[in-house]
Amino acid sequence: MEKIKYLPRVDFHVHYDDETAIRIIECARENGVISIGLIKRAEISDHMKEYIDYAENLGVKVLPGVEYFARLNEKNVELIALGFDYSHHAVRSIFGVEERKDFNQRIAQKQKLLFEDQGFSFEGLEGEDEEHLANLLDGRITEKAILYCRLASGNPFNRQIMEELKKEHGLLWEEILEAKKRKIGYSTDPSKTEAKFLWDLFFAPGKPCFLPIQQTASQIIDSVHNANGVVLYSPEGKFNEADWKTLISLGIDGIMAWHGGPLELGREQIEEIRKSHLLVLGGSDYDPNIEEWKVGFGNGLMYISRRRNKELIDRLKG
Repeated sequence: MEKIKYLPRVDFHVHYDDETAIRIIECARENGVISIGLIKRAEISDHMKEYIDYAENLGVKVLPGVEYFARLNEKNVELIALGFDYSHHAVRSIFGVEERKDFNQRIAQKQKLLFEDQGFSFEGLEGEDEEHLANLLDGRITEKAILYCRLASGNPFNRQIMEELKKEHGLLWEEILEAKKRKIGYSTDPSKTEAKFLWDLFFAPGKPCFLPIQQTASQIIDSVHNANGVVLYSPEGKFNEADWKTLISLGIDGIMAWHGGPLELGREQIEEIRKSHLLVLGGSDYDPNIEEWKVGFGNGLMYISRRRNKELIDRLKG
C-alpha cells in the first residue's frame, strides 16, 4: 500500500514519557512533522539529548519543552517553555528530575495526607497502581494531584465515598460528565471522568488539598530566557486578556494559539500579536497515555505550517 504523504507541518505541544519518546519521534516523521516540541509537565527528561540526536537522524527537529502552571498575581496561569538549553542550570534548578525529587516527595506526602483527611484510602492497591503510589511518595512523579485522584477513584475501598460525593456535588458531577462527553478520550473511560471530578473538588486552587504553585510566571520567564529559550502563554480555550497583558509586561515571547484543533483566537487578536513581534504557535496536545489526538493533527482539524517553525527558530537565534 502506498504511504500517505502529508503536507509538512509542525507541532509544538507533544507530551511524552521516556517509554514513548522514540515512537513519538518516528510518528512525527511518518506524519510529515518536521519540528516538534517534546513537552513534559514541570520536568525535563534526562534523556533529552538522546531524543534530539535520534530525531535529527530522521530529519525531525526536536525542541525541549516544559508545561508549567505558574503563579500570576493571585491565580495560576499555564505556560509552555520551548527551545531552551536543557542542561543550563537556570532551568535544571526548576525542571531537572533530580533537582525536583525532594520537592516532589514533600508535596506528594502532604497531598496524600490531605486526601486521606477527606476520607479516601490508598490501602489495597495492586500491580501498576501500587507502583504508581510508591513512585509518588519517592518523588519520582511530577504531576501528582491527578494521579492521586485516579488512584483514589479506582480503588474499590473508595467506591462508597465516591458515590456519596457524586450525590452531594451533583451539579459539579453533571457539568464534568457533560464536558467530558465532548472531549475525545473521556467518554469511553469513566475513571478519567471521576478523577477530574475529584481534582475539581479537592485539588483545584482554593480547594482543601490545593497547595500553592512554587514558581511565579516572572521566575519561569526569566529562567527560560537565561537558558536561551522562549515562553508562551497557553490559554487552552480560556484566553484571559488581563493575564495576557500582564504576561506581555513580564516579557512573554508569544502565545500557544492552537490547542489540538483550529486556531483558537480571532483574526484581530492574531494580527495585533504579530504586529507586536510575538510568536503565535501551538500544537496537538498529544498524550501517549490517551492517544486520541494525533501528533501533527490534533483532533484532525489542526494544521500548523512550517512558517511557524522558522519564526520560532529565528527568535531563538536572535
